Amino acid sequence: MSLPTERHLKKYFIQRDKAEIGPYSMQQLNQLRSRSEISATDLCRASDSAQYHPLVAVFPHMAAFVPKSPEEHRRAAQAIEGNSEANAALVCGILAWFIAGPVLGVFAVILGVKSWLKVQRFKALAAVLLGAFAFVVSMLHILKPYLR
Repeated sequence: MSLPTERHLKKYFIQRDKAEIGPYSMQQLNQLRSRSEISATDLCRASDSAQYHPLVAVFPHMAAFVPKSPEEHRRAAQAIEGNSEANAALVCGILAWFIAGPVLGVFAVILGVKSWLKVQRFKALAAVLLGAFAFVVSMLHILKPYLR
């Protein structure tokens, strides 16, 4: 068991609307932060200090609780969706060479282009190329008797 550090023993005050609330222990601040009752940008001071600093400057680990803006959430969701589509397109492109070439080739091209427009990942471009080539090769194989 480790001994508590000086930081764990100190008491802290939060300034909100020009009023000081507290004192709080570090554990209490963590609980308040996890319930979003205080924000990382709220001003905080230790009991032995007169200067206020943003909570995240005093406790860097509290930055993990900072909520993202709607724009950041949208971009993250778009990247995840684009990566999922790129993975699916790549699988379709690879399988198009072994099973039902034309159908999976078309799916690979469509999904690959769609995911490329979202996230510009190499695997999306690779899926488009694999799917297109699989489609062309399989169509040539299917139409071979008619091309003579």
